[in-house]
Amino acid sequence: MAHTPNNQPNYVWRFKIVNDRKINAFALPGGFVYINRGVFESADNEAELAGVIAHETAHVVLRHGTSQASKAYIAQAPLSIVGGVLGNSVGSVLAQLGIRFATDSILLKYSRDAEKQADVVGVQVLHDSGYHPIAMVQFFEKIQAESKGRASEFFSDHPNPENRMNYVQAEIEKLGGPPANARTDSPDFHAIKNRLMSR
Repeated sequence: MAHTPNNQPNYVWRFKIVNDRKINAFALPGGFVYINRGVFESADNEAELAGVIAHETAHVVLRHGTSQASKAYIAQAPLSIVGGVLGNSVGSVLAQLGIRFATDSILLKYSRDAEKQADVVGVQVLHDSGYHPIAMVQFFEKIQAESKGRASEFFSDHPNPENRMNYVQAEIEKLGGPPANARTDSPDFHAIKNRLMSR
């Protein structure tokens, strides 16, 4: 992406809409970003959607998923050695590792520090792309308010936004405020949203 931080690998980015009305999004190592249709349906404008996408792309460029996947692999490696000693075939052990690796990748749970880093880099991506960065936190706050005590799929793997506004606002100030003529919306966003809502 043109607006991700410098010195990052040249990923071939793949953005996919998942036909699921739950409000959720996740990213996998290597530039794969998945946004549930529920995010589109809940976003009031393009900037809110861009905020979710920026946050997820930040996890990729910061290699959070790679780090988590490596930890999962290291945790599983001793099992393959034990399996070899006990006579399991190498193929079945690798298959077992592969399945667990994929599951851990999809169900990534990031630390508070990783989430904060993704927010800060997401703010930079939004700013450099011409969006008002505050839209990212506004979307998170709106989803939290709408869930009111109900378990939200989004917050099962993303932290609540209670403290996010402060450090996002601080980052916006470091960038010199929002970009001039910051974009918030577009007819294309509403056309896509209306198309999704009609299906």
